[in-house]
Amino acid sequence: MNKKEVLEKFLQAQARQCGCLDLSGQDLKELSVEIAQLDALRELYLYNNQLQHLPPEIGQLHGLEELVVGKNQLRDVPPEIGKLKALHGLFLNDNQLHRFPLEILQLPSLYALSLFNNPLRSLPAEIGHLSTLRELYLDNTQLRSLPPEFGQLVDLAVLDLSNNLFVELPAELVLLRNLRVLDLRHNPCVLSERIGELELRGTGVYTPQNCYLPDEMLNESSGMIDRYLTGW
Repeated sequence: MNKKEVLEKFLQAQARQCGCLDLSGQDLKELSVEIAQLDALRELYLYNNQLQHLPPEIGQLHGLEELVVGKNQLRDVPPEIGKLKALHGLFLNDNQLHRFPLEILQLPSLYALSLFNNPLRSLPAEIGHLSTLRELYLDNTQLRSLPPEFGQLVDLAVLDLSNNLFVELPAELVLLRNLRVLDLRHNPCVLSERIGELELRGTGVYTPQNCYLPDEMLNESSGMIDRYLTGW
């Protein structure tokens, strides 16, 4: 899709006051600044393109609730992302982010955050400020540890830490009292016995094959793992 065709899409969306615009898989190399004119947008899908950056004007989409920019070539996100105060879902997976975008910390309504398949390597202590977060996907991000402040994400329900480099997990995980799915597959970790406290609260702990679990921790009966792995 060339620039002219994209502008035509924008004009059509603006004329119809569309709440959703899907530009996925269009071989886009840049996003036009005219995106700022689509003030009725609630959902913007830019999945599977060749975007290396997002324009600052994206911060003018004040009503945006879901932004999907997975499978692009982003190395960072503009500071203006922090202006999207209505954003519930932010999907930045399959990019080239080498750091956790601190701009995300300014999003007061964020419910779901997807950062998998990015070489993050570490998380900032400030991640504990995302108090509304319910789903967090960090699989294959080269993480070795979590900051103690991670335990402040008390509303977190789904946490995917699979395909990382965890040797041990912080005890703060047991503070996540609403956690229902914890995916630990493909990590060289030794699990703390306190993880059993999560099991007793009904959390489905999906574990690496090379991690030992006491028998009482294998009696997962909530079905959360199965629902998660099949698209729950």
